[in-house]
Amino acid sequence: MTTKSVQLAAGWMYYLEGGRGRNLLFLHGGIATAEAYIPLLELLSRTYHVVAPIHPGHGKTFALSHGWKLRDYVLCYQDFFADIGFVPDILIGHSFGGMLALVLASRGTGKMVIAMDPPGLTFRIDSTRYIKALAQEGRDVLRERSDRKQHAMVKAAGTIMETLIRHPGDISFLTSVGPKYTIASQVKKITVPTYVLWGENDEIVPVETGRRLEKLIPGARLTVFPGRGHNYSVTDPEFTYKQLASILTHP
Repeated sequence: MTTKSVQLAAGWMYYLEGGRGRNLLFLHGGIATAEAYIPLLELLSRTYHVVAPIHPGHGKTFALSHGWKLRDYVLCYQDFFADIGFVPDILIGHSFGGMLALVLASRGTGKMVIAMDPPGLTFRIDSTRYIKALAQEGRDVLRERSDRKQHAMVKAAGTIMETLIRHPGDISFLTSVGPKYTIASQVKKITVPTYVLWGENDEIVPVETGRRLEKLIPGARLTVFPGRGHNYSVTDPEFTYKQLASILTHP
């Protein structure tokens, strides 16, 4: 994956790009950046042309201005697509990125959407619970004694630290405002094939949110992974790729 940048009206947006084939947009989770998902993105780029932007208020991308709302992210990404000449065929998003993928799909972007553990219906979250959940998943990875997986966790933690340092004010926006969003009215408008994936042991966004989303999205299919937490797309990219590939090749 190659790191690139483009100047939008609000500032410089950074993104990763690689591979050939159908256009696949990957939207990362909140606080981390697309760089936390590089092992998964590299697997996807074997078959697809992958573009993975770094959200506003994350990593090296421009900071959020006061009063930003969810629709500002959507408008920003529409500008981003136009500026780099990219028309997404497939939308894949994790966590906050999964919510954005669903909203973009509701507005006519893409021909298929896969959302992994997305918020989007009101739930309760606090920073203490978030840190505890991340720590537990980190301990689980360490117990597996996989150097590759441990390296992935260290890389992901590094992207979180970069966002905390560069955009400290934006973190409180995500943790306080994000869980209050409800996209119930938007997801009802989705007309493309939609797949919702969830870790059964997700301690950040409860699996019940996925069950509610499945009922709201016309024709959506929910798959729950026993024993998985919130961040399997980072901690186990091979497993995640296998699940995504089974959908992408046999929708």
